[in-house]
Amino acid sequence: MPIKPGSLAKEYLNRAYFVKQKIHDKQSEIEELESLLGNKAVQLKKDKVLSSNIGGAEPNIIAKMVDLKNEVEELYKQYDLLIKENKEVIESITDPIYRSIIYRRFCGYKRFWDIAQELGYSERQVYRKYNEALEWIEKNILCDIES
Repeated sequence: MPIKPGSLAKEYLNRAYFVKQKIHDKQSEIEELESLLGNKAVQLKKDKVLSSNIGGAEPNIIAKMVDLKNEVEELYKQYDLLIKENKEVIESITDPIYRSIIYRRFCGYKRFWDIAQELGYSERQVYRKYNEALEWIEKNILCDIES
């Protein structure tokens, strides 16, 4: 099955979104673990845990929370780097409409309908220009990055 034009650009630009989703998932997991601890006094530091009345399964929960918070911290660094790369790619787009649509989609995570409202286009026009922009990125920018 042939690769759809623009799909490589979409995959490249979506990397930050997927990291952001991982961050959200890990933060949800941390919240669940915090709820298991209840009202116990626990203070998480980078490498140390200060707490009172810890016994039973709580040390394992706290250790898991510390690990997850460290993972989230690393994911934030990765996310920041990917957003920076996306912005560099977007700034390289010569067509201002393409640039505006791609920025709103991949840095603002906006829906096509919202982008259309902001730019004064129909949703169908935005979607068409979005696909054209992805193809343009593939042909003019990503070929330089990957080579």
